[in-house]
Amino acid sequence: EYQGRKQEAVALYQEAVRRDSGFALAKATLAGCLTSLGRDREAETAYLEALDSPANTRLSRRERDWIKGSFASDTRDYQTALDTYRDYTAFYETDASAWRDEGFVLEMLDRPAESLEALKKANELSRSYAASGEMVYSYMLLGKTEEARKAVEQMRSAGSLRGAIYREGIIALGTSSYSEAAKSFAQLETPDSGDYRGIGFAMHVRALAEAGKLEEALAVANRGIEALQSDSRADFPVHLLIDKAQLQFELGKPNPGLQTLRRVADQESSPDVILHAAAVVGEVADDASATFRPQLAQILALLRNNLPSHSGGVVYE
Repeated sequence: EYQGRKQEAVALYQEAVRRDSGFALAKATLAGCLTSLGRDREAETAYLEALDSPANTRLSRRERDWIKGSFASDTRDYQTALDTYRDYTAFYETDASAWRDEGFVLEMLDRPAESLEALKKANELSRSYAASGEMVYSYMLLGKTEEARKAVEQMRSAGSLRGAIYREGIIALGTSSYSEAAKSFAQLETPDSGDYRGIGFAMHVRALAEAGKLEEALAVANRGIEALQSDSRADFPVHLLIDKAQLQFELGKPNPGLQTLRRVADQESSPDVILHAAAVVGEVADDASATFRPQLAQILALLRNNLPSHSGGVVYE
C-alpha cells in the first residue's frame, strides 16, 4: 500500500478478511485503502463491518479509537473524528500517528493554529518530518508563507520529492503565482508520480483557469482524462470531467458542457464526485439561459439519486 500498489493491497486485505471474517483491523485497513482509491461505498461497508464485528469487543482502546476516528474522518464527520483522536492522544500520548491525524481533522475544521500544535507534536515524536506536508496548509491559512516553504523543504530533505513539488504548487497558487503553480503541478503528470498524478492534472487545470487561460486548462483536462483512464483511483478522471464541463460553460459551449455533465451523472460515483458535480451545476445554472436550466435541474436530480442511501451519519445535502 505504501509503495502505491493499492489495488494489490486491497486484494490482500480482502483475502485476510475472507480467511478471518472477524478480523476488524483488517476490515478497517481495507476501508482506508478503498477510500484512498475513491471507492467510498465499499469503504463505508468495510468500516461498518469493522465496527459491528463481534471481535470489536476484543479491540484495545487504541485500535477502537483508530477505527472510529478513521471512519469519521473518511466520511467527513470531522468533529466526531476530533473527539475520537483526542481520546486516542489522551491515552496514548507518544503515538505520533494519532497526533498527525488529530492535526489533519483540526485543519479540516478550520482551526489551523491548533492543527499546527498537533502536527509539530507528531514530528517531534516520530523524529522525522512525517507531518510537515500537512503543516503547509495550516501555515498558508494563517498567512505564514515562509513557514510553509520551510515545511516543504523539510519534506524534500526527508525524501518526499513529489509531495514537496505538489505543496510548492499549493503555495504558488495561494500567493496568486499561477504560472509557477502550473509548472509545479505539470511535473506531477508523469506515470511515475503515483498518487500525485491525478491531483497533479486537477490542480494544473485549476492554476490555468485561475490565470484566465481557459483553453489551455481545457486541453490539460482532456489530456488528464485520457491519461488516467487506467488509473487505480477511479475518481480522478471523473473530477476532471466535471472541471471540463465547467470550462466548457465558461468558454460559451453549453451544449458540450451539458453532455459532459450527463456523462458524470450517468455513472456511479463517490459522494465527493457527486458533490463536486452538484456544486458546478449550481454555479453554471446561475449564469445559464432559461433554455438550459431545466436540463441542469434534471442532471442535479440524477446526481442526488446517486448519493448513498446509507449516509453513515454524514449530511450530503
